[in-house]
Amino acid sequence: MSESVLMMLRFGGYALIILLVVFVIAVLTPKLAAFIDKISSKTKSPERVEDNNFPDVKGIYDGDSPSDKEEEKTNENGDVN
Repeated sequence: MSESVLMMLRFGGYALIILLVVFVIAVLTPKLAAFIDKISSKTKSPERVEDNNFPDVKGIYDGDSPSDKEEEKTNENGDVN
C-alpha cells in the first residue's frame, strides 16, 4: 500500500479511538453518578443553618420600586413639578 493510504488509515484509527473513549465516558457517567448518589445517601449530611439575609439583587431590566425612588414632588393637582 502507498504511504498516503497508510497515513489515512492511521488517522482514521486514531479518530475512532477518540470517539470510542468519548462514548465510554458518556455511557459510564450516569452509572457513576448513580453509584455516587447511592453512597452519599447513606452518609449523613451536615445540618444546614437557615440564613434568610440575602441582599436584594435586581436585573438590568427590573424597574425601580417606588420605595427606591425619591418621592416626587407634586402640586395640588397631582402634577409632577
